Amino acid sequence: MSNTALPSTGPWSQEATPSSDFRYIRYITDANARVIADVRYAEGAEQAENLANAQVLQNAWRMLEKLRTIEAQLASHPDASNGNSQVHLALCAARNGIAAASGKRDRAND
Repeated sequence: MSNTALPSTGPWSQEATPSSDFRYIRYITDANARVIADVRYAEGAEQAENLANAQVLQNAWRMLEKLRTIEAQLASHPDASNGNSQVHLALCAARNGIAAASGKRDRAND
C-alpha cells in the first residue's frame, strides 16, 4: 500500500492541555488550529523530557520543509550524481528523511 498523503498544513504549534487532564502534556495543532497529535506523559520521564518530545513533534513539519529545501539545492549540484561525493551522500540522506516522513521506505543510495 502506497502512502501519498501529505501532512497537515504547517506551521504547527503546541497548546497546553487543561490542568485537569493528567494523560497529556501538550496538543500539537496545525495551521488551521486542528489538534493533530496528543502528546502523552512518557512513563518514568521527567517533565522536561516530555516537553522536549512535544517540541520535536511540533517542529516535524518545519524539519520536513527544510529537508525538501536541502534536496532541491543539492539536486542541482554538479556532484549530485557522483556516488562517491559528499554531495551525493547528503542528497541521499535528505531524500531518505523525506521518504521516511512520507511513509515510504528509504531510497538506498540512488
